[in-house]
Amino acid sequence: MHEMISFLVDREANIYAQNGVCKSWEIAKIFGINQRECLVGQFDLVNRVLYFTDSSFRVMSNHASAAKEFFTKCAGTPESLIAFVERGNWDGNVLPLLLNIEARRLFFLEMEPTRKLQLEAIELARNVHEEAIVNADMGHQEAVDLARKKYTRDQHYLEADTVYDRSVISAKKSRRESELLEHNSYDEAVESARKAYNETAIKIWTQFFRDVDNRIKIWCS
Repeated sequence: MHEMISFLVDREANIYAQNGVCKSWEIAKIFGINQRECLVGQFDLVNRVLYFTDSSFRVMSNHASAAKEFFTKCAGTPESLIAFVERGNWDGNVLPLLLNIEARRLFFLEMEPTRKLQLEAIELARNVHEEAIVNADMGHQEAVDLARKKYTRDQHYLEADTVYDRSVISAKKSRRESELLEHNSYDEAVESARKAYNETAIKIWTQFFRDVDNRIKIWCS
């Protein structure tokens, strides 16, 4: 199956879906609902087939009608699919398959510079992240060594053990905070690179897909 569009429907046939989200558990989390109490619907874009998975109750006509109406709005026509993709719904594993072989080849050829930029941005973020972690480890070790020297010098004092323990704990906390900050910075850099790639991919893909001669047969009408 080549599903990309996903949704949840409850017993009352209410539809739950979110732009840019195709995993059912993420949709459930966003709306604060229990996935086990819903039907999971998906749409195979390559074959233009709607189907249900993980049915926790019997699919009735009202559920099927709500699902059909939802997917008609999202991908009932090539034009509605383009509008859906332009709202930020990109899937690089599925959408290129809707282009015929030659158009697909040209699409990936045009995307190659952007793909390289994305990989370079991620690699740079990874290098910065790893360097920061090394620096945090060095700072932690220096703090522990300093505390150990002070403990050795002042160990005849009763409170020396407590002072040493506090110093080590403080050093560990500082390292954890630095690592967390760098992890967040790395994740943000990767997400930024992903978004930049997707925005370019959506723009180029829609240019190809608007031309009916570039589509696979099932999407020619």
